[in-house]
Amino acid sequence: GIVRMTAYLTRHIQAHIPDIETRVYRSRYSDRAVLKHLTAPLALAAFAVECVARRIDVAHINVASRGSTWRKLLYQAVAQALGLRTILHLHGSGYDEFYASLPARQQAAVRAFFARADAVVALGDHWKRFMLTELRLPAAKVVEIPNGVPAAPAVARAPNAAPAIAFLGEVGHRKGVDVLIDALARLKADGLAFTATIGGNGDLETARAHAARAGVTDRIAFPGWVDEAGADKVLRGADLLVLPSRAENQPVAIL
Repeated sequence: GIVRMTAYLTRHIQAHIPDIETRVYRSRYSDRAVLKHLTAPLALAAFAVECVARRIDVAHINVASRGSTWRKLLYQAVAQALGLRTILHLHGSGYDEFYASLPARQQAAVRAFFARADAVVALGDHWKRFMLTELRLPAAKVVEIPNGVPAAPAVARAPNAAPAIAFLGEVGHRKGVDVLIDALARLKADGLAFTATIGGNGDLETARAHAARAGVTDRIAFPGWVDEAGADKVLRGADLLVLPSRAENQPVAIL
């Protein structure tokens, strides 16, 4: 979600606000279990070099729960030590639960992290209230800016085609892919015709094994990660989008 939203935002700025130059920095260079931790210091060092070289005026820092918070706290510290303004943009689901699970000292560190920012972006009213009440931020610092996506044209489906069901998101427990596979198995057991696409990266092996046990591998395609063009293609060919998530913030897939 953060990756897709960053692409939308930077593309819009480049097209419509030419006096703002955008640079995108990753906080780690791999999503693999070990490499993502080993490359995090390298990514932070590269960001610090850009700050020292005065190539950045404002650091727009995307934040989610758990490790993202502690990594981005370091980015904020580097940026502010070198005189940059910082914006925190809260993404991801369950940040209120993450915050509540922390010991008091870490909660204080999170509150200070957000308080040090020049501005904080909330995706909706729920998260704005959380920032005002739980993080104790002044109202003037919090800006509510819902996610946005490019408009897509309506597409007419062939009237006699079997209904096509689409899922787009990280394949795993939080997004409820296990629930979806079981539901599709019930549709097949009821004799209903359909095809389904479960698009996204994540725990594909577990999902495929679950589909095999449920007897629906002949009905479900698992293309893995799909880029923006691939997501558009999946949605254009679908009659129904399903997102059985157990927790969400403001899903880009639904938008």
